[in-house]
Amino acid sequence: MGRRKSENNARNNLIKQFVIRFSIFLGSWLILSELFPQWVVATDNAITHFITYSSAGLQNILHGTHVTVGSPKIQLPWCLIDNHQQVVRIGGACNGRDLLLFFTAFLWSLPIGTFENKMLFSFLGIISIFIFNILRIYGLFQVALVAPDFFDFLHKYLFQTFMYIDMYILWRWYIKFSQRQNAIA
Repeated sequence: MGRRKSENNARNNLIKQFVIRFSIFLGSWLILSELFPQWVVATDNAITHFITYSSAGLQNILHGTHVTVGSPKIQLPWCLIDNHQQVVRIGGACNGRDLLLFFTAFLWSLPIGTFENKMLFSFLGIISIFIFNILRIYGLFQVALVAPDFFDFLHKYLFQTFMYIDMYILWRWYIKFSQRQNAIA
């Protein structure tokens, strides 16, 4: 009985540590974004620029097309343009910044693993999220061209679900890796 209670207390302490850390990370982000909105805009623009140009490049490589990108200097900001028509616009909410923040805050809030492992998995996770987001935008571009009636459903539900599944797999991978390392040590 005493052992089970001890295990429950230890588990509860880990959960409390996680919740406190996660709240600190997200609270810090909210405070910093309010204090330095120009930094948030610059970060959004950099991420959106990278995602948009990478998605256009993937489209052009795979299909031999000449998809171009609108920019903030043109009236169509961050759009993938085919035959002089806007096909997909990548907005601030679509660039993946919030997913990157959520992923890294969750990872660094976990009370297991070493600093080095968290750095490695943060890097791998960020790369993975960028790749999945580029593929998501590419897929949405294809859907907008071929089957525009399905665009809203795929954009709001299916492709976003894939992004969250990617993050979940990465978190599980990190947890299993950290648990194995603890067992070896």
